Amino acid sequence: MGRPDRVVFLAFAGVVGLYVAMRAALVPMVHDECATVAWYIRSGVWRPYQAHWDAGNHYLATGIGLLSARLFGGSPFALRAGDLLAYVLYAYATWRLGARFRSRTPRLCLQAALLLCPYLLDFFSLFRGYGIEMAGWLFALDGLLRYARSKASRHLFQTLVGLLVAGASIVALVPVWALVLVLLVAVGWGARDTRWTQLTLWTLFGVVPLILASAIAFQLKARGLLYHGSTDGFFAVSVTSLCRYVLGSTTALTASIVCLVLLALGMVAVQHAWRASTWRDPMVLVYLLLGCDVLARVMLAQVFGVNYPEDRAALHLVPLAVLAIALTADRLSMQHARWTWAATLLLILPARTLWTANLDHTLAWPEQAVPERFMRQTLGSGDAPGHARLVGGQHQLALVWPMNAYWQGLPVPPMQVVGFPKGPHDLRIVDERYLREALPGYHAIDSAKGPELWLLERDTPLSMTLAITLVSPARSTRDEFDELAHIPDTLLHAHAVQLVVDVPLSLIPSAPDLRLVLEVNDREGNKLFYDAMGPLALRPNWRGEPLHWTWRLPALPGASRAVLYFHNPGKVMLARGIAKVAVSTIRE
Repeated sequence: MGRPDRVVFLAFAGVVGLYVAMRAALVPMVHDECATVAWYIRSGVWRPYQAHWDAGNHYLATGIGLLSARLFGGSPFALRAGDLLAYVLYAYATWRLGARFRSRTPRLCLQAALLLCPYLLDFFSLFRGYGIEMAGWLFALDGLLRYARSKASRHLFQTLVGLLVAGASIVALVPVWALVLVLLVAVGWGARDTRWTQLTLWTLFGVVPLILASAIAFQLKARGLLYHGSTDGFFAVSVTSLCRYVLGSTTALTASIVCLVLLALGMVAVQHAWRASTWRDPMVLVYLLLGCDVLARVMLAQVFGVNYPEDRAALHLVPLAVLAIALTADRLSMQHARWTWAATLLLILPARTLWTANLDHTLAWPEQAVPERFMRQTLGSGDAPGHARLVGGQHQLALVWPMNAYWQGLPVPPMQVVGFPKGPHDLRIVDERYLREALPGYHAIDSAKGPELWLLERDTPLSMTLAITLVSPARSTRDEFDELAHIPDTLLHAHAVQLVVDVPLSLIPSAPDLRLVLEVNDREGNKLFYDAMGPLALRPNWRGEPLHWTWRLPALPGASRAVLYFHNPGKVMLARGIAKVAVSTIRE
């Protein structure tokens, strides 16, 4: 490749990088990012076997995010710095992979498809591990293909480092990590002069980290957290979910076409290997890795009950498939020049990215991107005495709503997700899944086209009548349960009620599992209402500031016991001032 090609690639990669950086600064944090901040960043406890076990097993990304937060503050952009920087490595690996192509058209199509791959590109702007995983994975693939040709120790080391970066970002990459290690042994079998050096590298940077990652993976598997997905079949779970987000199609026909194209091109790779009497060709190696990975997933699901990876958990298959198609087009173009145009199929990916480009939501979780203007409109003014505003929203907004508001510096009203889209809310934030059910009795006051969200307001304001104010004395405790109030069950029998809690709070940031709980049971102990909010979702530190929270309950004729309490499973020190709970009856 000449200088003009390098200049064009750098300019193209730079423009895409600018787009990624703008999204990292502007797209609201989604639920999984907020959960990572709540559990790991604010507590500072993130390493395996010490931290809370969670499906967010993105240890490298979390560690980088924690370091960045301590150096530059806990803003969303600072937290996303690790994945944003990973884009540089990803672009570099894309350039190196393209350098091996003989034909210009397949090379350009490959580079465009990788740099502007829909869905995959989103993760370089998010505080998750998938952006770092993709960078390490692509760097490892480039190293593998170079090692197959040179058997040089530096290319072996590149592959191992790439795998280590990817595996430390996503523990669930363990199966394909193991496959590549086996493939490295087969590829480098004849490297006699550097045999011991390479064996040492393979062991220290390959086998040992893989064993450690496998141990963590077994812990996650035991807790049902290893893979986001199910055991309903590789095609149904992995292929169709990737087609949904990458290609924008949910039909089985689209997924079938993708599989048939890859199968047909794979047969070409097998035929080439047969004629050339070699399987070390880059095209053959990529198809071999792709096929073995699929077979490994099927075996893990059938024998051990491991979930097939769904959408983001199977994301590593996307660059592998893109590379396989581009390499096949490049190989066939050596026989017939017209085959170079087969690679233009890959331009579907950058075309879709350009079509869906935005700075306000993700492809996977658009409904979680609540615009800042929605937050400002919920602030309101002049609420009636005793009437605390309440917003209704879907369950994943329970973290997204208060945490994004904190980063925006907006004191938004509480959000209640229990019973949504029903409930006595003043306002509702609704996506298209719930709009029809949530609209009766409400009217839209704003909408956001990108995330397809509506802000609804109640047609007729609720009428509140203060019934009782319950007071609990100040207390400092490490007890697992700290009761604040028992609500008279007779108040719940005939009317909907509002509870407004006001309690000064002092709490260390390493208590993400502490919850303020409202629980209502019947005579048999069955839960009629249960909701738990985490104070650390509202702010990272509590130094005596008042915690204000609001709940509204429908009439519960069977209520026998209603209690408000702090649940403190970690038994950290909880210091609170005098707690006041104002209970009002609601008339609609």
